[in-house]
Amino acid sequence: MKGSFINDNETDRIAALYQLHILDTPPEEDFDDIAELAAQICDAPVSINCV
Repeated sequence: MKGSFINDNETDRIAALYQLHILDTPPEEDFDDIAELAAQICDAPVSINCV
């Protein structure tokens, strides 16, 4: 069974994302297109960008 990975600074990371107005924003079609293309190129079911 795989364990979950949580950074020691997760609270700080989430706070920074809110300060940058990155979380809870509407979808961005251009970004979604790039992520879909990356998933296709890598033959992966999904592609994500971890901040």
